[in-house]
Amino acid sequence: MSENKDMCEIINKMKIILTTTNTRGSGTKDPIKLYVGGYSWQLDNPFCEDFAVGKTTEFNLSIPSDFTSD
Repeated sequence: MSENKDMCEIINKMKIILTTTNTRGSGTKDPIKLYVGGYSWQLDNPFCEDFAVGKTTEFNLSIPSDFTSD
Protein backbone atom coordinates (compact mmCIF):
# COMPACT_ATOMS: atom_id res chain seq x y z
CA MET A 1 0.00 0.00 0.00
CA SER A 2 1.13 3.58 -0.57
CA GLU A 3 2.92 5.42 2.25
CA ASN A 4 0.29 8.16 2.02
CA LYS A 5 -2.54 6.94 4.28
CA ASP A 6 -5.12 8.91 2.22
CA MET A 7 -4.37 6.84 -0.90
CA CYS A 8 -5.08 3.22 -1.65
CA GLU A 9 -4.01 0.85 -4.41
CA ILE A 10 -6.37 -0.34 -7.10
CA ILE A 11 -6.50 -4.12 -7.30
CA ASN A 12 -7.39 -5.64 -10.68
CA LYS A 13 -6.87 -9.37 -10.13
CA MET A 14 -6.67 -11.85 -7.30
CA LYS A 15 -5.37 -15.43 -7.14
CA ILE A 16 -6.88 -17.77 -4.58
CA ILE A 17 -5.10 -21.05 -3.79
CA LEU A 18 -7.23 -23.47 -1.81
CA THR A 19 -6.15 -26.86 -0.44
CA THR A 20 -8.37 -29.45 1.23
CA THR A 21 -6.82 -31.91 3.66
CA ASN A 22 -6.42 -35.64 3.07
CA THR A 23 -8.75 -36.51 5.95
CA ARG A 24 -12.00 -38.33 5.31
CA GLY A 25 -14.90 -35.95 4.65
CA SER A 26 -12.74 -32.88 4.00
CA GLY A 27 -13.76 -32.41 0.36
CA THR A 28 -17.06 -31.14 -1.01
CA LYS A 29 -19.01 -31.07 -4.26
CA ASP A 30 -21.11 -28.18 -2.97
CA PRO A 31 -20.70 -24.70 -4.50
CA ILE A 32 -18.20 -22.48 -2.68
CA LYS A 33 -18.47 -18.69 -2.68
CA LEU A 34 -15.77 -16.21 -1.56
CA TYR A 35 -16.87 -12.92 0.03
CA VAL A 36 -14.48 -9.95 0.34
CA GLY A 37 -15.51 -6.40 1.22
CA GLY A 38 -19.03 -6.53 -0.17
CA TYR A 39 -18.07 -8.47 -3.31
CA SER A 40 -18.43 -12.18 -3.99
CA TRP A 41 -17.07 -14.79 -6.41
CA GLN A 42 -18.24 -18.31 -7.15
CA LEU A 43 -15.14 -20.53 -6.91
CA ASP A 44 -15.53 -22.98 -9.77
CA ASN A 45 -13.25 -24.22 -12.53
CA PRO A 46 -15.61 -25.78 -15.11
CA PHE A 47 -15.42 -29.57 -15.56
CA CYS A 48 -13.13 -29.98 -12.49
CA GLU A 49 -13.73 -31.41 -9.05
CA ASP A 50 -12.25 -28.33 -7.37
CA PHE A 51 -12.68 -29.38 -3.74
CA ALA A 52 -11.78 -33.08 -3.79
CA VAL A 53 -10.03 -34.56 -0.75
CA GLY A 54 -6.33 -33.59 -0.71
CA LYS A 55 -6.52 -31.37 -3.78
CA THR A 56 -4.98 -27.92 -4.31
CA THR A 57 -6.88 -25.69 -6.71
CA GLU A 58 -6.10 -22.19 -8.02
CA PHE A 59 -8.72 -19.62 -8.91
CA ASN A 60 -7.83 -16.47 -10.87
CA LEU A 61 -10.48 -13.87 -10.14
CA SER A 62 -11.30 -10.68 -12.01
CA ILE A 63 -11.86 -7.73 -9.72
CA PRO A 64 -14.46 -4.95 -10.21
CA SER A 65 -12.93 -1.60 -11.17
CA ASP A 66 -13.95 0.07 -7.89
CA PHE A 67 -12.32 -2.56 -5.65
CA THR A 68 -9.41 -1.06 -3.63
CA SER A 69 -6.98 -2.13 -0.91
CA ASP A 70 -8.47 0.37 1.52
